[in-house]
This record gives sequence, structure tokens and C-alpha cells, in this order.
Amino acid sequence: MYIEFNGSRKVSDEEAFMFACGMFDEETEIEKAVFMDIMREARDFEEAKRKIIDYAYSGNWVHRKEEESA
Repeated sequence: MYIEFNGSRKVSDEEAFMFACGMFDEETEIEKAVFMDIMREARDFEEAKRKIIDYAYSGNWVHRKEEESA
């Protein structure tokens, strides 16, 4: 589970990629270009997903195992 530092949003691991895609959709053109670069440069979809998640949640988010976040 990804938890925003201020605790206002929590995203399950299963929903992390789709939520991240939505986050990029709301960002600047530069952030959208980063998203497209990641997608284009990845060897496969799983690598792209992992890199998108890592990038999207690298700022004001922390990752916790589901049982730790309850």
C-alpha cells in the first residue's frame, strides 16, 4: 500500500499502476513526457509498470505492507 505522507490518500498495491497513470494525466507536459519516455524505453509492460510506480510514488509517498498500514 502506498500512503501519502500527510495520510490523505492511500493506494493499494493492486491499484498503484492505474492510480499512477491518473496522477500523470493531471501533471505538466514535462511529467507526461517522462511517463511516455518510461513506457517507450521499457523492455516489456511489467518493467514499464514497475518504473511508473517507482517514479510516481517517489515523492511524498511511503510504501507499507498491507498488514503494516492497517
